[in-house]
Amino acid sequence: MATFNRVTDVHPGPNRYISTPGVATIVPSYLEDYVHPVIITSELSAQAFLDYTGSSEFFAPALRYDGSSSERNARELAEQALALDADAIVAIGAGKLSDTAKNVAELLNVDLIMVPTLACACAAYTPFSVNYDDEHRFLGVPVHPRNSIALLVDSSLIARAGADKLVGGIGDTIVGITEGSDVQVRGRFDSIVDGLIFTGSFTAPVHAVCTRCDTPLDRDWTAQATAFFPFEEQPDDGKDKDEEVEIFAGEDEAEDVYPLIDRGAFADIEALIRDTFVDALPLQPLCRPDCKGLCPQCGVDLNEHPEHEHKVADMRFAGLAALKEQLEAEEQGDA
Repeated sequence: MATFNRVTDVHPGPNRYISTPGVATIVPSYLEDYVHPVIITSELSAQAFLDYTGSSEFFAPALRYDGSSSERNARELAEQALALDADAIVAIGAGKLSDTAKNVAELLNVDLIMVPTLACACAAYTPFSVNYDDEHRFLGVPVHPRNSIALLVDSSLIARAGADKLVGGIGDTIVGITEGSDVQVRGRFDSIVDGLIFTGSFTAPVHAVCTRCDTPLDRDWTAQATAFFPFEEQPDDGKDKDEEVEIFAGEDEAEDVYPLIDRGAFADIEALIRDTFVDALPLQPLCRPDCKGLCPQCGVDLNEHPEHEHKVADMRFAGLAALKEQLEAEEQGDA
């Protein structure tokens, strides 16, 4: 059931989660209930999987997705899989491929088996897809009626990826902060009765692209933060505890709360930095608010060529256009 989804809903993970080195070499063992499983993969993921398993070909028909993570490509793959009588989809690849495979499985109403080839994506686990159009403009994040029937995580396969493929961070390829980036912290801690209040800012190098025209937007990004770090134990100083709760309750509700570690000796702000940037980074970064984007026909940057256009007839008005030409011809004939 995919109706009446709310942000408070809890969407569980895959029906089965198998994390075992070498499990990618025995994927067919998990497909014995199906007659016509169909694989969806990419060129790079397919080669990585075959090299790892030592096979020259796949154990089932394999379809290649085009890398767009678009609804259009999902429909194309669904039609191809339907022609093969697919009763299960096996996704072998990374994030965008996993999202595409989830769309295909929903369109066909068949089971989905995930075999991730990279570690830096959560798509293989979640019941969501991030969809784009053919110009890589964000369309939405649909919630699928059901998650995968099995997620087969082979750490030995994933470890064969290059070091750059094992880097995570915050965000994604559209906008994010690469793992290991330097973060500049400016701020102060103020001590109150039951903890510490941190007020300050974090600055980190953000990689991003404009979601309309694909212009790189790499720059330093600063985000403000305020957080409360409560003491683990409240000192007994003889004050009325109910009075203290009344004084600080509003403040505790207004601020993010993070724990002190080593009995209050240190404040670990890593989680605070992560949460702050997750909230601060834009979902759809733009080079400027009035960005005109790219021409949907040829890809020309409309910001640089604002007069660019194509004379494309709208088929919905083709009949009216023909009638107009007919009437104009009749008027000229009468004249």
